[in-house]
Amino acid sequence: MYWKRLNTLVEQHRLYLILFTLWIFGLTIIQLLYTQKDISLIINQSNTNFLDILCKYGTHIGDGLFAVAIALLIFWQKREYFLIAAIVFISSALFTQLLKHSLFSDFLRPINYVSEIASIHFVEGVTIHKYNSFPSGHSTSIFAVCAVLHFIIPNKKIGTALLLVAVFAGFTRIYLLQHFTIDVFVGSIIGTLFAVLIFPFNKQKA
Repeated sequence: MYWKRLNTLVEQHRLYLILFTLWIFGLTIIQLLYTQKDISLIINQSNTNFLDILCKYGTHIGDGLFAVAIALLIFWQKREYFLIAAIVFISSALFTQLLKHSLFSDFLRPINYVSEIASIHFVEGVTIHKYNSFPSGHSTSIFAVCAVLHFIIPNKKIGTALLLVAVFAGFTRIYLLQHFTIDVFVGSIIGTLFAVLIFPFNKQKA
């Protein structure tokens, strides 16, 4: 029954998953053409006051607290999906944190490689982290959240637009020099994959 529900989920949400695949494909091409440091510098040097403000505050949608808020909203509006959503959010977050603090604990953040560049741009009021770069916890969280919301929101046009929200959150992590592109890349895969593989355990129709 699980595999049948998984297949149904993929069929029903094909557009979202295709667009996500295009996101992954696009990032793959970019990473083949440029080094992680170069990508970070290109984005950092494309700074504007508007992007500074947008990214400074927008990056918080990848916080764990935002995921908690969404889980509570689901509990209020779609209680039948609350448990499965909570499992997706918690398990994907724990998996990413396990990777960050065990296998990849020695992966340093961008600031360690670009701090001596005179033209580097820092956003005022943002604390730059130095360690535990890979993978991005914020990206894992927001991609898991947006995938789950897409699965339970009846209006799929609105649901699909959520992917742009997740992509934006990932972009903020690179713009703010908190993560390399590869960190966001893998974080987005973890978040989406956990949502796709775990959600079918819920017997409610999405």
